[in-house]
Amino acid sequence: MNLKAKVQEITATVELRQFDKRLIMGLGLLGVIVILMVIWLAYTDRSAGGSSARALMEGQAVIEQMSKPVQALDRVFNDEQVHALAARAIENPDLLEDLGSYLNGRISEISEVQVYGSDLDSLDPRTLGMNGFAVFDMLLSLQNNVDPRLQIHHIVQPPVMVDAVRIGAGDELAGYMVVSLDPDYVLSHFDPEYSELGYVGLSQYNGRQKANKLGEVGNPALVGEVPDRQSIPGTLFRVEYPQRHQVIMLGSNRIFLLMLLVGGLFLVSAVLMHRNNRKLVDAKPESKPGAQPESKPGAIVVSEGAGEAVAAGPVDQDFEVLAPAPEPKPDIKDQTEIPDKESTAEIEPPAMHLRYDIAERRRRREPKHEPVVLSPDIFRAYDIRGVLDKTLDAGIARQVGQAVGTVTLERDAGPVVVARDGRISGPYL
Repeated sequence: MNLKAKVQEITATVELRQFDKRLIMGLGLLGVIVILMVIWLAYTDRSAGGSSARALMEGQAVIEQMSKPVQALDRVFNDEQVHALAARAIENPDLLEDLGSYLNGRISEISEVQVYGSDLDSLDPRTLGMNGFAVFDMLLSLQNNVDPRLQIHHIVQPPVMVDAVRIGAGDELAGYMVVSLDPDYVLSHFDPEYSELGYVGLSQYNGRQKANKLGEVGNPALVGEVPDRQSIPGTLFRVEYPQRHQVIMLGSNRIFLLMLLVGGLFLVSAVLMHRNNRKLVDAKPESKPGAQPESKPGAIVVSEGAGEAVAAGPVDQDFEVLAPAPEPKPDIKDQTEIPDKESTAEIEPPAMHLRYDIAERRRRREPKHEPVVLSPDIFRAYDIRGVLDKTLDAGIARQVGQAVGTVTLERDAGPVVVARDGRISGPYL
């Protein structure tokens, strides 16, 4: 191998071992981005977790605050002295005033007390006042061993808060007591902290009628269509506030450490590549323009192009050939034509166009058929199953949807999710 070929080989080897500067910068930048992103996600998770915890504490604080007067009222109703006075008042209505005075002394917001015997068959709800049917419903609940819940009757003006309790010890039922009191007894405790929640509302909902708004603080626009609702025990009242769903970015410390490790590996790789390139550059000999290679005494320097040898010393001394004379060029006819690199490059195949127009799929219409009559056989234990165009079609699906929507609105339920699978009958169903 001649000297020129050797130098070219060494130069090519050195260049192959060098890394592209763009690759080094890309790895370093990627490492920095990964590390900064991990730190930001960890900070976001921690901040979101703290905010969600504080919001949960605010919601629980509202429930506890509103439950205190309700618990105090229950303690009064369960007092033995109250039951004794109420039992006497059931037997002798003249003693009802003593019962009212005692209760008003315990809770000043109590405005009226009524007692009724254990037999409710002869009781006419119309004789109980404007809210007589609501009071009678509470008495029937007590008769069925179901405790009625504290509630506000808005049909009476001004509205009154009503509660009822059984009178008697153990299985001995003497009758029932109904107490009316000022709604402020409970509503005055509605003064929540909502700095994290943004909004807190108080409403009354009996499961049959539209909820009545009793109070609210904050921005109602934050509550959304489906807020979090927490019932106050022993009442028909419920607290509403915006849902707080914490989105966990990292999830655990393992993922945090793993992503930090990945970012560190990118940075270390970029640094090592850069140092390797610096070493290769420092190790590469520098050549000055127009400089002749250093020659030894007795060496012959061959000038490329001219093809002549120049002796650097006496001819009769031993000499070393630094470069042989150029070899004669082969006949052009014997050479095979070397194709151009561009002509040998692989021809890229044409891009594939997979046409799938979802809008076109949705425009498909149900095939013509006789309308299907709704059959009870399609209603199973947990779902609805039918055969297309025989026991199930778009008309049946529409009837089912209207029924589900009606029940959902009546029960103040939701949300309702409508979806389908990949069958071609899905768009029109």
